[in-house]
Amino acid sequence: LCGSEFLYVNLNNSRSNTPVVSVVPSSASINNIAPKQYAVKFKNFGTYTFYISDIVNGCKSEKTYTNHVTINGPIGGFMITNNISCLRPDTFSCIDTSKIESNVSKTIKWDLYNDLDLTTSLQTSTSSPGQLICSQYNNYAVRLVITGNNGCRDTVWKLSAIQIQKILPKFSWTPQPACPAEMVQFNNLTQRGTSKVPNRYRWTFYNNANAVMAKDTVVNPKLSYPDTGHYSVKLLVFNNLGCKDSVTILKEVII
Repeated sequence: LCGSEFLYVNLNNSRSNTPVVSVVPSSASINNIAPKQYAVKFKNFGTYTFYISDIVNGCKSEKTYTNHVTINGPIGGFMITNNISCLRPDTFSCIDTSKIESNVSKTIKWDLYNDLDLTTSLQTSTSSPGQLICSQYNNYAVRLVITGNNGCRDTVWKLSAIQIQKILPKFSWTPQPACPAEMVQFNNLTQRGTSKVPNRYRWTFYNNANAVMAKDTVVNPKLSYPDTGHYSVKLLVFNNLGCKDSVTILKEVII
């Protein structure tokens, strides 16, 4: 059996409707899809032993099927460690984490799709790791097709696997309104960057005369205002890729 296939177990001779099915090794998911019927999906290649048990009127019956099923790879999988960017275009590296026997050779194919159109491939790569170039602000799906020379094949999809996003700074604050000398908490609602490309922040706070009264670079700053009035605040968000954007709220912080 290929790792991409489900194994269906029918226990028609079970006296109850809830027999228990388990496998060893335990690297498999078992779903009860109907009374006495199970679908088993394996997460690794190898040979599996099945255990079946049933209890009726307090009496338990068991059956063991030793080394009953052999699963052949490949079993597909992949990861994209830095999958969010603000650059257009940007190149993303797709790392194959598929599982396959050491004596089985494989070929791989990567396809890039718009999340909203999974019928038209935007780009194909057969390298390992796969190199995919995204050129527009969008969420992209990635498909990996991995084929072994043993006749088995597996396909893995990931939606929103790659995201090209504008920074789009935004924030809120509490309390609203606040009293003079009361601490106002500013909450940064901008989507965070990645570990590879973290966002950086530059806050500018203005007084009643629109002159700069304070600056800060923390994610969520606090500030107290000495006098009543309506105050403006600017948040600039940027990173070391050169992406940046800002938002200014005019006279909306009320003291």
